[in-house]
Amino acid sequence: MDGCLRPCHQLSQYCRRHAHRADRHGSPTQRAIRVYELKFYRKTVDGFLKANVGHPALTLAYADLSKLLSDAAALAVTHRPRTRDWRTRLRLDLQRLHKAGLTGAEMFLLIASLHLFAVNQPRALAPMSKCFWFCASRLILNSRDRHPSDLFNRSLGARLPAQCLEHLGKTTTVLLHGDLSAMVESIERTAKEPEERRAKIEAALSAHPFTPPKSTPTQQELPQS
Repeated sequence: MDGCLRPCHQLSQYCRRHAHRADRHGSPTQRAIRVYELKFYRKTVDGFLKANVGHPALTLAYADLSKLLSDAAALAVTHRPRTRDWRTRLRLDLQRLHKAGLTGAEMFLLIASLHLFAVNQPRALAPMSKCFWFCASRLILNSRDRHPSDLFNRSLGARLPAQCLEHLGKTTTVLLHGDLSAMVESIERTAKEPEERRAKIEAALSAHPFTPPKSTPTQQELPQS
């Protein structure tokens, strides 16, 4: 990698630090997006969802996300997953989230907040990119605490392979693409309304200036307080 003089880590083309970032965030140059960075955008999305309670498009999105969890929970895992068996390990984590009560509405709120952040700060996180998939997956998987009993194979730990993060993030992003695009368009249109109103007022004043009164009172004629 340009600018990095560290030796390559094992069979990776990157050093240990950049290889770790690629496995965790989807790119050797992508930094972690902290939860506190999404706080403002989460409030904005929350207001949008409250204004559109019961909308058919949102109801379908919630159902699709909930189905991901319920489908994973429907198939019990009866064997110990191997290190490279990322599909089974992902299924176990989705079963954990389903058991903990994670809902499709909560998943939508997390992904939508991240998408709004990416749209407004594309230099920090490119929207709908591989790095976005990884970050969305980490938000979902970390939305519920892990307990030692949740680790089917404790020797593997809680860290999931990169394939898990990419698959889950890509799947959820593709499911919500239409809803997320419409949400951003709606929020931006609402944000532009005051500017458009101000522009209309300025245009009206420019075309039709106010007519001054025929006479104005002098200083002596003004009522004394």
